[in-house]
Amino acid sequence: MKRILVMSDTHGINIELMKKVIDNEKCDLNVHCGDFLIDDDTMNSLFDYWVYGNNDEQALTDHNIVSFECEGFHFLLLHGHQAFAFNYDGWLKKLYEIGKEKKVDVLLFGHSHCYEETFYANKLFLANPGSLCKPRDYQASYMIITINNREINFIKKTV
Repeated sequence: MKRILVMSDTHGINIELMKKVIDNEKCDLNVHCGDFLIDDDTMNSLFDYWVYGNNDEQALTDHNIVSFECEGFHFLLLHGHQAFAFNYDGWLKKLYEIGKEKKVDVLLFGHSHCYEETFYANKLFLANPGSLCKPRDYQASYMIITINNREINFIKKTV
């Protein structure tokens, strides 16, 4: 079984909490969906995959969409501000279209600071870990994705 830790929107508030979660969860991969507001060297030391969010200083660079594979699943990682719409359903639809166009199984995003899991009929998952340090849904959260024998599960973890 593989385990993927997913965080987002930590906004540089509590690096020690990020490190504690990473140490406690002991996942195979650590992923951050942007708006970290800390230096790239620290991000590289903590996370296997990460992207810039709209509040990160380098947000306009080319490191704002990253893809990777794990156990046969194709992942796309972005912050989500690239597809933002003021209507939440419209925003998810835009994210879905990006995932469909890129032919991925899972699109991981942040930006809203709220936990989200959405599954579409063609087996495209949209997943947002919420925010570890600045939640808008009143519950600090992150996500653990487990993959076992081609079965994928999303687990909400709260702090």
